[in-house]
Amino acid sequence: MKVSLLLLLAGAASATFSSQCRGQQYNTDLPGDVIAKSYRFFASECCADCQNTDGCAAYVHYYGTCYLKASTGTARSLWGATSATLKSTAPSSCSRLQADTYYWGADVGSTFRFTPAGCCADCDANPRCERFTSYLGWCMMHSKDAVRYNGVWGATSGSRSLPSPTPSPSTAKPTYPPTPAPTDAPTQAPTQAPTDAPTQAPTDAPTTAPTVAPTVAPTVAPTVAPTAAPTAAPTVAPTVAPTIAPTAAPTVAPTIAPTAAPTVAPTVAPTTVPTVAPTTAPVCARTRKSWNSYTEAEKTTYKKAIETAMTNGTYAVFAKIHRNQMTWYEAHGTCVFLYWHRRFLLGFENMLQSLDPSFACVTIPYFDYVQDSVAFRAGSCKSVSACSSIARELTGFKTSFQWSRGNWATAKFTPDMSFVNIKSTVLPSGQSPTLADVSKSIEGRVHNSVHNLLGADMTTSSSPKEPMFWSHHALIDLLHTINFECRAKGLPKNDPKVFSSCSVRSGAAKVDANSVVNMLEDGTSQNVDETAVTKPWFAGVPNKYYDLSDVTQLGAFSYNYEMSGFLKDLLTNCDNVVPDNREDAVIVDTPHVLTTTYRKDNADERVWQRAMMQLGAASNLTVSDAELEMEKVQTLLYENCFPGTIQDFDPEFKKLMGMENMKSHDLMLLESIQSGANPIKLPLDKWTAINEQTYHCRGDVKVLE
Repeated sequence: MKVSLLLLLAGAASATFSSQCRGQQYNTDLPGDVIAKSYRFFASECCADCQNTDGCAAYVHYYGTCYLKASTGTARSLWGATSATLKSTAPSSCSRLQADTYYWGADVGSTFRFTPAGCCADCDANPRCERFTSYLGWCMMHSKDAVRYNGVWGATSGSRSLPSPTPSPSTAKPTYPPTPAPTDAPTQAPTQAPTDAPTQAPTDAPTTAPTVAPTVAPTVAPTVAPTAAPTAAPTVAPTVAPTIAPTAAPTVAPTIAPTAAPTVAPTVAPTTVPTVAPTTAPVCARTRKSWNSYTEAEKTTYKKAIETAMTNGTYAVFAKIHRNQMTWYEAHGTCVFLYWHRRFLLGFENMLQSLDPSFACVTIPYFDYVQDSVAFRAGSCKSVSACSSIARELTGFKTSFQWSRGNWATAKFTPDMSFVNIKSTVLPSGQSPTLADVSKSIEGRVHNSVHNLLGADMTTSSSPKEPMFWSHHALIDLLHTINFECRAKGLPKNDPKVFSSCSVRSGAAKVDANSVVNMLEDGTSQNVDETAVTKPWFAGVPNKYYDLSDVTQLGAFSYNYEMSGFLKDLLTNCDNVVPDNREDAVIVDTPHVLTTTYRKDNADERVWQRAMMQLGAASNLTVSDAELEMEKVQTLLYENCFPGTIQDFDPEFKKLMGMENMKSHDLMLLESIQSGANPIKLPLDKWTAINEQTYHCRGDVKVLE
């Protein structure tokens, strides 16, 4: 039966593939710009994803990931990669896309599009559109009279090829200079904007330029005064005006699509409450601890600090930063996901410490779901609320804004929150992943699982409204810290395990080791290092990705973690998947604080882990393969024995995270086991007996609750 099912699956995949894509090329890479990604078990499944993605012409399947590409170069050898091109793609009516260029003025419409190719299609559908600019998910359409500026980092533009002999872009009047003139281009713009808004530009420092003007322009009326309305004439729509011309302008008005000037700086001003800047020389050690290890006094102080920030307006600033579109594209789905959030958490921590002398030693407590989920598997509790003290106690805040929380009394832990899955995510045996690999794995698995599980605001771009956001991300930061201590400590900063360059914003721009962290408040193009409100909280915190790799080497803002239990096991054992049947009491050479506590459920789970690994060895499996089999067995335990069932992520959350065409890791693994495509390689009678002994449930059949 399994063989027949596999043949059926293979046949179906082949049929789908052959009708849409050209023959697959094995061990072959097709160089080109990646416009989207999906996660698929079979390479042939990438074909449908490519066909359903705007502008996709080819794909490369590599270790479970479909890299969808707008164009391809000369094929090259890459072991393990499988590639193919679409048999036919709709002929583009647009010119070759031009990176880092931007059209301004003569607006005829705007839409929301993730890719430049989609922007081209929208321009094609608008009879008045002859030029377009794709920037941060916005598609801004213009007539032939629009002015083009070069060197606008992150923007991609193109022009529409008209069937009739209308004037081409090359015949445009002097208002279309191929190279922006630093002093006269803005004043020659069709709208003759009195505020010279288009003259602000990031052409000299791509990642930081957009944030320079806002902090030096307190006298610029247009950013706060409605009297500057005439400047919004026909060019209000291109809300990316701050990134246009090469001369620095005092106004940064339009930074978010069609609602330009009025939505900018004024949103920051009300949050000028804190007057105490964070001390650059903390009077106490900055050690982050699990909420489980907090004293009642520490819990009270932290909650009071959170409530103070919530009521005086400073807390809401961080939600605005996180949901900024330009910020979002750099902070999520990229190689800098971990480092961006590291700096974000430090700024938040500094803000809390600045509010009152009694908060001077406050640090963010982490949500130790790695430990809390042990009690869930042991049957001691049946929900996040019942198993996690932080879920019950981090509540009851008075706020100046509205936020929503999911029902954690019914939320069940997922496999990706367990020690076994965390180990394979953070320290995979037999592999040597780069920072980009680790970042992708942590974000796509445990990070997304927890956000989806907690629900409500945690599944939106405004997730920092939820206080649990900070504790969840403190644990995420700790997981990378463990990876760094075990795999990257002492390596040069340019080693791929320490830092990897990558593309951001749909492949339109890149960040490298020396890139400045892009962190803007929603509705503005003002960087947190320059804005009067946020500058004190981020002053002195390293602002280049290159310098954020080691939490113990951040100058006055260095910090460490206190840990015990399975997190301590990870740090002290690194690549040994299973430690002794008791918590290791050996003190390793580490800047972090290691404590030892005995828990029977931890001891029982260590016995189960060791038995599974020994069974893998007896089955002639490598350590890496045995680790994977243990993960598969545990997945069936979650589905068949523990409360709840394995489910996919919420559709809206998947859309937010760019996961529309993929399923959660837990669900994909479960379905591959159940279908017979990825069967458990351990003897059935042996692994079910081990489960029965530890969890009183075989795991191979569903037990009714």
